Amino acid sequence: MEQEHNFGDILRQARESKRLDTKEASVVAKVPSEAIQALEEMDVSALPPRVYTRGFLHKYIEILGIGEEVSADEYLDILFPDTKKFLANPVAEASSRPLSRSRLFTYIGVSLVLASLAFYFSYQFRFLVRLPEIVLEEPAGDMVIAEGTTTPFEVRGRIDPSFRLTLNGRPLYSSEAGEFKQAIYLASGLNTLEFAVTNNLGKTSRVIRHLLVK
Repeated sequence: MEQEHNFGDILRQARESKRLDTKEASVVAKVPSEAIQALEEMDVSALPPRVYTRGFLHKYIEILGIGEEVSADEYLDILFPDTKKFLANPVAEASSRPLSRSRLFTYIGVSLVLASLAFYFSYQFRFLVRLPEIVLEEPAGDMVIAEGTTTPFEVRGRIDPSFRLTLNGRPLYSSEAGEFKQAIYLASGLNTLEFAVTNNLGKTSRVIRHLLVK
C-alpha cells in the first residue's frame, strides 16, 4: 500500500530534480499545469476521464524520464479503481447477466460515454480560452546591472512552439522545442522589456521586466 501513495511523490520529486515548476513542466510536456498538479496530488476530482488522463500521464512520465520507475497503468488503476474491472473484461461481465440487465448496462455505458465526452470537451474548452504561457528564464525578474560591460544581455525562455512571440514589438523566434534566446544591448538607465506571446486563437499574454543599468 505504501507504494500506491508514492506515485504522486515520485512525479513531483522527478519534476523538482529537473528544476521545473508546474507551469514550466506544462510547457515542456504540453500538458495543462492543472492536470500536472492533480497527478502529483493524486486528485482524481481535478482530472478528466481515465482515457484522457492516460495521455497526460504518459507525456508527463516521458519528459521526466521515469518510465522504468513509474507504471502509468498501475497509477491509473489507483486513480480510477472503478474502471479497472470493466476494462479487464467488459464482454464477459455483460454476457453473464440477463438480457434486461444487459440493456440497463448498455444504457449506463452509453450515458457514461456521453458524459465523458461532455466533460472532455468542456475541459478542453477551458484550456483553449485561457491565456498562453511563457516561461521566462532570463531575466527571471527585475534586475539592476552594473554599467560598463560591453557584453550583450541575453534573454531566454520557453513557449509553446506554435505560439508567436515578440520583444518590445519585434518578432522573437523559438526553436522546434519552443526555446528562445536573443542577445540585446541595454542603454544606461531604465530599460523596459515587454514580452508578448500570442496563441493560435489570437489571445495574448504579456510579461514585463525592468532592467536598470547604472
